[in-house]
Amino acid sequence: SEATTLSWVGIGVSIGAGWLFLKMAGRRFASEETILGVGGIQWGKWWREERVGARGPTPSEGWALFGIAFLLFILGSVILDSRDVEVLVATPVIQLLFFLGVPLVAVWLLGLSPKKVGLGKPAYWSKGFLLGITAWIVSYPLGVMGERFFPSSPEVIEMMSGLVTEHSLWVTLFVLAVTPALAEEVLFRGFLLSAFQSLGKRKAAFLSALLFAFAHLHGARFLFTLALGILLAYLVYKTGSIWAGCVLHFTLNGLSVVLSRVPLVLETFDSLSTLESVGLGMLGLALTVLGLSGWGKDFKKKRKSAVES
Repeated sequence: SEATTLSWVGIGVSIGAGWLFLKMAGRRFASEETILGVGGIQWGKWWREERVGARGPTPSEGWALFGIAFLLFILGSVILDSRDVEVLVATPVIQLLFFLGVPLVAVWLLGLSPKKVGLGKPAYWSKGFLLGITAWIVSYPLGVMGERFFPSSPEVIEMMSGLVTEHSLWVTLFVLAVTPALAEEVLFRGFLLSAFQSLGKRKAAFLSALLFAFAHLHGARFLFTLALGILLAYLVYKTGSIWAGCVLHFTLNGLSVVLSRVPLVLETFDSLSTLESVGLGMLGLALTVLGLSGWGKDFKKKRKSAVES
């Protein structure tokens, strides 16, 4: 069928992309003095003495890890789908194994500093929550406009609708809000953002956000996911850890889950004209910018305190 053909095409493109990321990592290894990129290594001595937890990942390690995690994510999805494992189970399993597990194992194997991959002291829970609300306001009109250019297939719409409405609210929140907020932040704003920082903070934020948007494989949400990734990277720079971003991510996804169960809310948003949708998005964007600018001094003060401690 057409849907099956498109699925296999998507799998082929995804595997090809994963191979490309690994190829890019190989080229970086050739020009980087990393422990994995030089010959004649005394592995026993390195394992005992040089894994001291003092450094962050390098760009080559970032590319390699994303290629490995993404390939495993796609292959895991295909295997679980072929065995008819319910999406409600498959989604958290592959995210926790490959987007959370792979980077955490890499941090241990390479002897990296947890703080340098964003796993420092939690801070700014309330600010992450408020930014999650304003980000959700922005997400709705961008999602509507994205669907006009890259409409989701009926199968995907039916699957997501069933996932949100046919199961317990708490189970759905765990699958669609808790799991991605933790797993995706550890991979993209933790390991990858840290890995790319030697290229410059702006490049690191953009590259990690670009991979974040790409990994969602959802054309309608690409621009919003890219912008969200940059915002989340900004939070890491300002707070010194991924945790405020985790709260933002959870709030954004959690609001989508909860409000999608309220018919009045759905009817209200569906009735908005294009102009009204754009106006709503601009309001959310203005509130987000206002919130960030208003907290700038506080961010700076607490970031300095966190670094000193």
